[in-house]
Amino acid sequence: MKKKIIGLALSATMLASCTGIAACGRTRIDDGDDGTKTTLTVANYAGGFGEQWIVEMKNKFEGKYAETEFEPGKKGAVIKISQQHDGGTQYFSKVDASPEEVFFIEDVDYAAWVNKDKMLDITDVVNAADTSDGKTILSKLNDEQKSFYDMDGKYYALPHHDHQTGLIYDVDLFTDEGLFYAKNGAPSEAEFTGTVKYTGGENRSAGPDGQYGTADDGLPATYDEFYALCDYMADKNSDVDIKPILWSGTNKQDYIDWLLAELTADYEGREQLRLNYTFDGTAKNLIEIDKSGNVTALPETTITSENGYMIYKSAGRYNALKFLEKIVKSSAWYDYSKNFGTLSQTEAQYQFLLGATGLAETRFAILADGCWWENEATTSFDRLVDMKGEAYSKASRNFAFMPLPKATAEKIGERFTIATTDVTTAFIKSTIKESKVKLAKEFLKFCYAEEQLQTFNKVSGSPASVDYTLGSEDYAALSSYAKSLYDVRKNVVSPYSQNPIYVNNYGSLKLISTFTAGGDRAVNSLKDMTAEQFFRNLYAMKSEASWTQSYSKYF
Repeated sequence: MKKKIIGLALSATMLASCTGIAACGRTRIDDGDDGTKTTLTVANYAGGFGEQWIVEMKNKFEGKYAETEFEPGKKGAVIKISQQHDGGTQYFSKVDASPEEVFFIEDVDYAAWVNKDKMLDITDVVNAADTSDGKTILSKLNDEQKSFYDMDGKYYALPHHDHQTGLIYDVDLFTDEGLFYAKNGAPSEAEFTGTVKYTGGENRSAGPDGQYGTADDGLPATYDEFYALCDYMADKNSDVDIKPILWSGTNKQDYIDWLLAELTADYEGREQLRLNYTFDGTAKNLIEIDKSGNVTALPETTITSENGYMIYKSAGRYNALKFLEKIVKSSAWYDYSKNFGTLSQTEAQYQFLLGATGLAETRFAILADGCWWENEATTSFDRLVDMKGEAYSKASRNFAFMPLPKATAEKIGERFTIATTDVTTAFIKSTIKESKVKLAKEFLKFCYAEEQLQTFNKVSGSPASVDYTLGSEDYAALSSYAKSLYDVRKNVVSPYSQNPIYVNNYGSLKLISTFTAGGDRAVNSLKDMTAEQFFRNLYAMKSEASWTQSYSKYF
């Protein structure tokens, strides 16, 4: 029996039919196979990160190994790229018969895949030093990643890129309309009540990190400051109608669950957030709420596998729900037809970009989306350049990933903590032909060389999951938004654990899956109920009895 894995029936998520934001299917990128080279088919999830980064890997690899014999009588390699809208859930039942051999896909339940022998042992790849940078892949993994992917000393998959989500703000709009808090003008800094001041200049408040001269200067330091800023934007007498916040109406449930996860993570901090994965440690932020909505702080509680349900009483979850409730019930802050209508994520991105051109009646200040949004919006950027010129290109616009405000003034200065809401996993399927194994392993190792990790970051605009460093020239070439992501990449908390409860129930216990109460999603429910009511419903779903019934086999 493999480490951390217990034989069990597949979870419902593993058996689900193809659902989600994107439809099922594959698109092939022309490979130029002439039959004289060894071919390898690589599945790449065709989401917001796009395919250009994997095309770059393909071209570089084929050039480097043009004279290498991977099979008798054949010289060189051809990497066929299969653009996929299928993730791990869909592939689980069909991977053996699929033409794809190497995978970079989302939604992979690692324990289930290894337990069913669907992944090739790649321990030698992980431990081998790359000739280009002299480093092993193992040396690029953090302790949490090593712990999770190590199965009795063997590795079967690797994290490639994380999914950070949250809020993106239009820096140019904040500057042009004077939407930053001025130094000593934010409520958290003002000496006297009612002396709030805004600015578009450099003399800004300290922001949520409590330090002047950092990237978050002028941004709301607390939830209350965020609310006040949204009111100020909505009421502002400007040449253009400003709506504070936009998200995809079609995908609002997922996108807002992602936001809730990030708000929870930032409230809890790394140590407390990790309890959601390890069920091992001391919970310091637990609360209870009675039927009247009264909140009571609970004493510090030792969390174990037996009482892991207690972590769902965390104050971080409650405060995240309070933040969302305030937004949902403040109708002046958003366009209901968009946020609760049929606006897709790409249409939301286009609307976010369009406001600066003067071609739209409304300009949106903040977008709720994922780290990939700018890359996913490439077509929208190109469209606006065709319409209005280079001033509206990705390189010319100024956006940034917003450090989240703190729930209270007492938490100002605490480190900005980011949750990875999902991970793109890289692996080789176990049923690959023996004649292709050498090529597959060489390609996988190639993708984790320092230069290729840098390439992924430069091309996609998002950081890779493992350790690497961008040089000063490469960093300077990033867009403003991509720089803001790279700058906070060390704040990301990996969603990994050795705990068998978490490992074997990853799909239902990962952070974004824990904001559903009896099938109800927060973004819809909070239009009619309070955060207190929804929070009570959430932890009622994780009662001691239900926890024991579901997970006692792992105690």
